[in-house]
Amino acid sequence: MNGQDVSISRGLSFAGTKIPSIFLWSLFAGLIGYIIRSLEEKVGIFGQVILGFIGIAWSVASVFVVPFIIIESSPNPFNLLRKSAGALKKTWGELLIVYVGIRSGSFVVVLSSLLILAGVVVIGIQVHSASIVIGAFALWFISIFTFAYLTNVADHIYRCALYLFAANGKIPAPFDRVAIQSAWKMINRKE
Repeated sequence: MNGQDVSISRGLSFAGTKIPSIFLWSLFAGLIGYIIRSLEEKVGIFGQVILGFIGIAWSVASVFVVPFIIIESSPNPFNLLRKSAGALKKTWGELLIVYVGIRSGSFVVVLSSLLILAGVVVIGIQVHSASIVIGAFALWFISIFTFAYLTNVADHIYRCALYLFAANGKIPAPFDRVAIQSAWKMINRKE
């Protein structure tokens, strides 16, 4: 997003410099998740609901941790969480639009693909062809896996763009200010 060429070797080399941050964040996030799950098992239904909301708040507050790991030099997980939550305050509207958009679009695609798969399986059963049924399942699985991967990549790219916008007010190419700010305007119209 800063205009440099992209290569796998440069990416892996850069990731190698972030191992302490990745390791510490993984330990911290794993510990928080373990604590929340452990507490959920020991409390009643009301406590589970409260801990569920705490888990959601944790997920939301840590949404920008990966971009901060990439950009920042500090491996301190408390700093990463604090900065992530601060950036979220600046871009919550844009992030919400992307989250809802990607999840809604994904739901429609998966549901449509399941309907198509069911139709092909019914046809395969009617013509007594196991190869059609097996081929349909294999093609569906590969397609859904590819779709999920690409959706996840697009989500992370947009999060990084929002992070850069929140952190320093600069919008990286190929995004423009109108695209980033229009998400915010769409939220305000709905309120």
